Amino acid sequence: VEGEGEDALPADGRGREQLAAPPVPQREHGRSGKVNRRQQRAVAAVAVGGEGGSLLASVDLAQSPLLALWDWRRGQLLASACVGRQRVLALAFNPASGALVSCARRQLRFWSCEAGRLRSRRALFGEGAAHTVLSVAFSASGRTMLCATAAGALLHWSGGRCVQALQVNRRRPLFAVHVGPQGVLAAGKG
Repeated sequence: VEGEGEDALPADGRGREQLAAPPVPQREHGRSGKVNRRQQRAVAAVAVGGEGGSLLASVDLAQSPLLALWDWRRGQLLASACVGRQRVLALAFNPASGALVSCARRQLRFWSCEAGRLRSRRALFGEGAAHTVLSVAFSASGRTMLCATAAGALLHWSGGRCVQALQVNRRRPLFAVHVGPQGVLAAGKG
């Protein structure tokens, strides 16, 4: 157990109820019309980015996950949208452009906030099948995006399209990827 007292959480995350997300009013008109609900389930993923790190994105664990974009310094909800039926596994901001990326089973989406609305476009995986992306990382310049997959591959992206797939973990999951000045760090099972 990390910390002390009754507020301490188990280091492995077991034995406690899921922590509830703060209520987030829904403002986005999704494909099925206006969705009037709040983020009420546990948070599945968060990311901080934007100009000076002022944006916070969160997505919940609902059957139709809700993505919320906040200006956390002002405590203001900027936009929200339903992301489909797939559970979102990770979120990341491009440090250069401020664009948001979400990943789920067999899909990757690029998000932009325009006039208070979140809009997405699906990524193009190129010639092969879509991959289940577990983690996304950008270089400091924002020009390089790498994705770690459940099949043990690192996907290199450019211009919204997968340009290279490197099999690095013998078909075992890569759970995390980090791009730093010294190179790439990937962590997985096996």
